Formats: sequence, structure tokens, C-alpha cells
Amino acid sequence: MDIEILDFDKPAKGRGRNSGPDFGGGRRGGKRRRSSGGFGSGGMYDGKDRNFKPLIIVLIMIICGALIFSTGGSGSGPGGSSVAKSTIERTKLSADECIESEYWYQDDWGDWIETASASSINSMIDGMEEFYKETGVQPFVWVLGENGRNIRSADQLEEAMVEKYDELYSDRGHVILAIREYPNASGDYISGVYAATAAQTVLDDEAREIMLDYLDYYYDNDDLSETQMFSRTFTSSAARMMKTAKTTKQIAWTAVIVIAVVALIAFLVWSRLRRKKLQVESQKEENAQAQFNAQLEKEYIAAKCPNCGAEVKFRKGTTGKCEYCQSYIVMDN
Repeated sequence: MDIEILDFDKPAKGRGRNSGPDFGGGRRGGKRRRSSGGFGSGGMYDGKDRNFKPLIIVLIMIICGALIFSTGGSGSGPGGSSVAKSTIERTKLSADECIESEYWYQDDWGDWIETASASSINSMIDGMEEFYKETGVQPFVWVLGENGRNIRSADQLEEAMVEKYDELYSDRGHVILAIREYPNASGDYISGVYAATAAQTVLDDEAREIMLDYLDYYYDNDDLSETQMFSRTFTSSAARMMKTAKTTKQIAWTAVIVIAVVALIAFLVWSRLRRKKLQVESQKEENAQAQFNAQLEKEYIAAKCPNCGAEVKFRKGTTGKCEYCQSYIVMDN
């Protein structure tokens, strides 16, 4: 079980409670601090050719996009970096380890949940059912009232939650999210998560940390009612804890692979463009040589050797030698 201990020297936020003469402080306290540990046992081409600039830009965009995508995952979404990342792959708890109960909450103050409209309560339970559907662990919300007056430590909250669990369930597949906000105590709220042995296979230390972080996050949102706060805590927790974020090492390897693939593609594209460029240059040289030869062909004159009568061809205005009789022949213009 994870317990969140608040600074008892800070004023209480007073969510859902009427401020009486003994209630000190406004609605918002500082960032809560949580005790450590939990409870329960068991279980590319660098050329100067301007034509390559668009290619380089596109490749850089691909690399950046891939790296941004690779760092996504369960670290994104509501709460952002203020909520712990999920780095563990979790499997939904089997149905036979969590016997569904008709009880979803207990509001000991009577004005956190009980006074809400039926639609608001149903919406809260819908969020809890979504958590149950995704994790296989049925949650229970416990808002401590007068009975939480003397709970000032993690050990005390642990004892209360264990006792409450044994009152409610005979299996070990449920989880209790408890919150104690006592207006006459000189402190902010205390919250805790207790997961029984079987439920801990899904709600490990990291998962419970995620749930408490989301409770923190939504508790600080004054635009939300209590039922909305609890509903979103469960839906957001399930979405994050059941999706594994990439670790720094995984992100680094992903980046290396992406860069290598992009570099290979860039090299292949560059090679193809280079080969095409060489082919064009070679074709130009062949065309130039052909034009030169054609021009020379126009300057040659065909004649018969006056000595042996053989057919010969020499350029205008030159003297040639018959290849048959070795006689010299003068070609006039």
C-alpha cells in the first residue's frame, strides 16, 4: 500500500467541507509529500549541391519526428510529467481473483459523494468500472470522516485501510483508494492506496504511485467536483499504468535504429541521384563526340586513287596516302 502524507503545518484545502470556526486556512495547500514504500506482502549526404537541401530537410524532419514519437507513450496524457511514467508491462488480473462487489464507495462525511446528483455518482462509478475493465481490479473509494480525525501517520492509515478491506472483501483482488481530509486538524489531506496480494500483480509500487499522482493532479483542479475527481483519477490511472512507456535505454536504441535507417535511405537516395547524374554526364559526352564525328564526316571527300584506282577518302585541302599502293594523293578544296 502507498500512503501520501501531507505537510501538517500547511492549511487544508477543505475540498467538500464547510469551513467552521476551527477550520484553518484556505482551499489550496502546497504540493503534498508521500511516504516511501508500500504495504502488503506477496505477491546523411553532406554535399554542396543546392538540389540536396530539400532532401536533407526532409530527412531531418523524419528523424525529429521519429524521436519525438519514440519518447511518447504512457508519459503523455493528463498530468504530463507530474505523474509517474509506467515502465512495467502489466497483465490484467484474472476474473476469478477479484469477485465483483456491489459496493464502490463509502462517504463517511456524507457530503463528498452522497450529496451529488445521481448522474454524477453514476459517472464516477463509470470511471471506476473503466478501471476495473482495464486492470481486472475492482476499486473502492473511501472518504474518511470523523473516524479519520486521529489518523496522522502512514501506519495509522494502513491499519484503517486493512481493517476496511477485511470488512468488505474475502478475496485478495481489490484496491482501496482512501482520502482523509479533516477540517479541524492542522494539516492538509492524507491519501493512500491499499492493494491486496493478488491485486498487487497489477497495482505494484509504480502503479500505486501513478494513482496517487493523479489524485494529486485532479485534487488541485478546483473546477472538478469530488465525483469527477475520483472518476478521472481512475480512468487516467488505468490508461497510463496499462501502457508501458519506453525507458531511456529503449529510447536511445530506438533513436540509433531510426538514425541508421534514415541514413541508409539517404545513402540509397544519394547513390541513385549520383548514378543518374553520371549517366547524364556520360550521355552528354557521347552526344558531343557524335556531333564532332558528324562534322568531320562532312569535311571528307571520296575519290579514286589515280595510280591503283582504289576508293579513298581524305579531308579537303590535305594530302593523303593510298593504303593500297602507297601513292600520295592531293585533295583539293
